[in-house]
Amino acid sequence: MEDHEAIILSREALDLRPPGHPHRPTSLNNLAIYLSTQYKQLGVMEDLGGAIVLIREALDLRPKDHPDRSTSLDSLGIRRFAQYKHLRAMEDLDEAIVFGREALNLCPRGHPNRSMLLNNLAPRHATRYDQLGAMEDLDKAIILN
Repeated sequence: MEDHEAIILSREALDLRPPGHPHRPTSLNNLAIYLSTQYKQLGVMEDLGGAIVLIREALDLRPKDHPDRSTSLDSLGIRRFAQYKHLRAMEDLDEAIVFGREALNLCPRGHPNRSMLLNNLAPRHATRYDQLGAMEDLDKAIILN
């Protein structure tokens, strides 16, 4: 299935899960994934921006103790870091770090996703070190790796 078709079908699925539907966060996340993939292929910022909006909505619908909250936070951090790479706005990088840290805090030691979260967060600190020169970020990048 082509990405464009996947986006159309995901939008249709989302329409079938209006606000209040218990599976709406899943549909929001699925559409965000397809938009992110299309962004990677075409470089259209509206796709990345749309993915960020959808993930934020999914995150808002997930309670603090939801088992997928960490994954949603990490996904949002990944997209904000991608946005930083494109726009070079420090706010995007700072938020990417905050979301990555929140995701990591929700993932206990020994959890199979923890190493992925560490690997996703470390380059964000390294990038902020490159931009601002704060040794704290370099130290965190080293510790996380």
